[in-house]
Amino acid sequence: MNDSIDTSNSSPTSAFQLHILGAVAQLERSLIRERVVAGLKAARAKGRFGGRPGLQQSVKDRMRHMLTEGFKERVIASECGVSVASVYKIKKLALVA
Repeated sequence: MNDSIDTSNSSPTSAFQLHILGAVAQLERSLIRERVVAGLKAARAKGRFGGRPGLQQSVKDRMRHMLTEGFKERVIASECGVSVASVYKIKKLALVA
């Protein structure tokens, strides 16, 4: 049997197959969305929220202290276990020169 979907012509069978495949894909996407929303509601009911946890205040304070002491950003990042970008973000927020 050689019934492939041929998009180069506009045969009724090909058009029908494309419409069915599109409908199945749309149904699957809707089901995924439904499950995600239900999971988020269940998590919120348990007091959980999405996203990554932020830095602890003690780490932020240590980073600010090290910045005021003149440590290089790479050293601070290594010592505090964060990325260099996080150090620059704290530096910008703290307005440390």
